Amino acid sequence: MNNSFLAFIFVVLVVLIIIFCFIVLSYLRKRNPSAIEKTVAKKAVTLDQLFNEIANPKLNSDDIQKIILKFIDSQTLPSKFGKKLSADAKKKLEFVTAVAVHQNASAKNIAFLNRELSKRYTAYKQDILAYEQIGLAKRNIIEARSR
Repeated sequence: MNNSFLAFIFVVLVVLIIIFCFIVLSYLRKRNPSAIEKTVAKKAVTLDQLFNEIANPKLNSDDIQKIILKFIDSQTLPSKFGKKLSADAKKKLEFVTAVAVHQNASAKNIAFLNRELSKRYTAYKQDILAYEQIGLAKRNIIEARSR
């Protein structure tokens, strides 16, 4: 009878340990979302939202850098086939132009965006540079008019 009582206690302890582990694991899972959930959260930012944010003339260089990081984290360029750009790729590359046009974008901001996109999308390297140059030309025109 003493051995059966000890066996019963052992079984109860094992069950309690399993329940405790299950509770801890479920708590940790809720506390630390999976990588997929983090990716979905990053993708929640739309390109139009980013364009609206970058259009604010009161942004400083640090704010622009944060928006650039959001763009890099949330947007991907489609695969490039041939020399012709898709409408989606053109719209995303216009963000490069929008950053370059912004009156408070520093050379560091523009160079960072160019470098990061060029590293990730080598097929678009010339296009990224072209859209950057378009933005800088527009910026020069705007500055010349305001003088």
